[in-house]
Amino acid sequence: MLRRALFLLLLASACGEPITQAGLVPSLALVLQAENGSPVPLDGERVDVSISGAGISPPIFGSFRFTGDSARADLRVPVGRDRLVAVAVFDSSNILIGSGEALVDVGSGASVNVPVAILPVSGEQPIIVRAGNVTLTVDPGSMTLAPGDSLALSVSITDGQGLPIAGAIPSFASSNPGIASVSAAGMVKGRVQGVTAVTVTALGVAARVPVSVSQPVLRSP
Repeated sequence: MLRRALFLLLLASACGEPITQAGLVPSLALVLQAENGSPVPLDGERVDVSISGAGISPPIFGSFRFTGDSARADLRVPVGRDRLVAVAVFDSSNILIGSGEALVDVGSGASVNVPVAILPVSGEQPIIVRAGNVTLTVDPGSMTLAPGDSLALSVSITDGQGLPIAGAIPSFASSNPGIASVSAAGMVKGRVQGVTAVTVTALGVAARVPVSVSQPVLRSP
């Protein structure tokens, strides 16, 4: 397995093809490529990308395999400001190993390069966050769902001695409920293909759980 880097290079440029009276639809090319000196490279197999923002419903989604040491995706994105580009990287076992996001303004003429730091995630391991005498543990540390599937988050809130804190109740919020929603009890449901995150908070401590919603990957027997 080749070593992949932690940076996504976004190249946005207008294609010059008018498809509506409102303006142009540029081509947004996404390239995850190796960077010399990257301190924490990822052994990625697949990258999922979703783009959301005003006027984009449902989110634009693409799932792409690595070729050599890079994965290239060509997605068509409407012109506009504050397009949220969310990225999830998977290993050969379909386990989520890295995620990141960035805002990009997509213009009808100029090109722009936007780096997105892809941070390692815990995969099937729980997330453990400590602040003072409070420890917040969220399991699983990331999720991969198919549209319509649901999976519950397990949350424990303990003190400095590892004992449950009486009366502590976590709260849950999805960064993009249109991609994956979450109930007050921590049940996450995949809605449409895309990449988002669920934030769990309790007693001033927060944990971010990356969520990728995509169709199951079919493998040869």
